[in-house]
Amino acid sequence: MKINSYSNINQMANTKNVTNAQSLETPKSVPQQDKMKVSGNAQMMQKMLQKVQEIPDIREEKIQEITARIESGQFEINSDNIARKMLGF
Repeated sequence: MKINSYSNINQMANTKNVTNAQSLETPKSVPQQDKMKVSGNAQMMQKMLQKVQEIPDIREEKIQEITARIESGQFEINSDNIARKMLGF
């Protein structure tokens, strides 16, 4: 058996390398990203929380009413009611 050239072997090697190169170049599937879906209840809770945060901490109209009653002498402190509420708390 006589081998004349290495060209046949080189051709086979080149074909294999091209196949490997093509497999490296083909983009692999990109994994899907995580997704988050917010439930209807959670959305409703978020809206309610926003509404609550919009309510002022101090009720100015109540402060003005009590201040006016104190200045006019009409504001009376009922110690019995205060004691009952403290004991009930």
